[in-house]
Amino acid sequence: MRLAATATALAVALVAADSALSTGEEPVVRDCGSSVYGDLGSGWLASSVVVGPLAFARARSYSSSASAFTSVGGGRYRGTKLLALVRAGWVVRLVVPDAQRAKVALQYAPADFNKAVVPAESEHEVTFMACPPGRPSVGPASARWTQFNGAIVVAGRRCVTLSVYAAKQGHTLPTQPLRARLSFGAVSC
Repeated sequence: MRLAATATALAVALVAADSALSTGEEPVVRDCGSSVYGDLGSGWLASSVVVGPLAFARARSYSSSASAFTSVGGGRYRGTKLLALVRAGWVVRLVVPDAQRAKVALQYAPADFNKAVVPAESEHEVTFMACPPGRPSVGPASARWTQFNGAIVVAGRRCVTLSVYAAKQGHTLPTQPLRARLSFGAVSC
């Protein structure tokens, strides 16, 4: 089991490093030790956007948001908080496709929380490594999801499609992604 976790960590680090070298970005990797925990209450899953082992908590509420997601000046935008949850025992790589990078960015590196950024010059991918089943870093041992705090930056109201690569820990991430569709003030996508 420990060998599989080490192999998964190494594979994720190599994929993240390779991607970072090609884009000039520092890879963002969040693991069990950087996870957070909060009681989401009942019904959180029904109001979330779920793609495979990844859920964006209560993300459906952003579709009817009154926010205009407007610039704070100089083409910079503030992130909209978006809690990502990954099923225990899974690895997920979340990527903003090239065609959307001018208007969409991710903020899951703790050092970047609450910064106003130019989306094209910010983070466009993050790898989440969930806690092993029954061994959360924080929260109850029965937790089936690992929570990661962060945000998504959107330049104006829009539909966003993110690429989601997911595999159980110890397995290789697929080459073909799942797609997560999220609405930020665009009603339906």
